Order: sequence, then structure tokens, then C-alpha cells
Amino acid sequence: MKEYRGKRGKGQKAETVACVFLKERGYKIIQRNFKTKFGEIDIIASKGNMLCFVEVKSGENLNFLPEWKVNSRKMEKIKKTALAFLKKTAKDFEECRFDVISIKKDKIDFIEGAFTL
Repeated sequence: MKEYRGKRGKGQKAETVACVFLKERGYKIIQRNFKTKFGEIDIIASKGNMLCFVEVKSGENLNFLPEWKVNSRKMEKIKKTALAFLKKTAKDFEECRFDVISIKKDKIDFIEGAFTL
């Protein structure tokens, strides 16, 4: 397996684990690390007619859940970035959803519909 270093490396490793997790559940990965002037979306995936914007968080702190890092400011950045993605692409999806994948040690929590537009 690829070696990851530093803070960004840990994030990339977590995103890779999240992609494998999603693929095992029938999701198609459309894009990783979609960036705009508003922010970045870690993973954009689809399953059927559902488009999913996925934020990945990981951590080792036993007293803190990684998903707690997705605060209101982060959600606003993700929403603006998602709207830019939708405007840029001609893909038709019946629904879209904002999910969070939280990775803590070997435990993965998948929070579908973590927040709304």
C-alpha cells in the first residue's frame, strides 16, 4: 500500500479508505478533491440516481469524534462547492446528498444525509 506522510498524507489515506468503503457498497467514484474558490469536496460519488458529496474526517483522539470537525462553516463551504460542481457538469441526478465518512482507528462511520442544502 502507498505510504502517506504528514497531515495531508493522513487525509489522502483516509480518503482512499473511504473510496474503497464506498465502492464496496456499490458507489461509483466520480471525482476526488474537487476544488473551487469556495473550498474542496473530498469525494463526489454516485449510486443510482443519487449524487453524493462526501466529506472525509479522521482522527486518533479518543475523546473527540472526527465528524465533529464538520462545523457550520465547513458545511457552507461544501454546499457552495457542490453548487459550483452541479453548475459545471451536465449530469442529471434525481437527488443529491451530503454525507460524512468518519474514520477513527479501524472504525468507519458513514453518516448519510449528514446535512442538507
